[in-house]
Amino acid sequence: EEVILGICNQYTIQGDLFSRAVLEDREVPTPLEDAVANMQMIDALVRSARSGSWENFC
Repeated sequence: EEVILGICNQYTIQGDLFSRAVLEDREVPTPLEDAVANMQMIDALVRSARSGSWENFC
């Protein structure tokens, strides 16, 4: 099944949701741990590109 999604600015949506959570004193929709995991993945991709070999990501 093919799903076609509309174009959107994900950074704007993320910023809006974060701002709303702060203003309404609620939990942020994306925890800090997600950002840390994303950065670890990016670091592994860079290491792999530089070394030309597979990198483990845990």
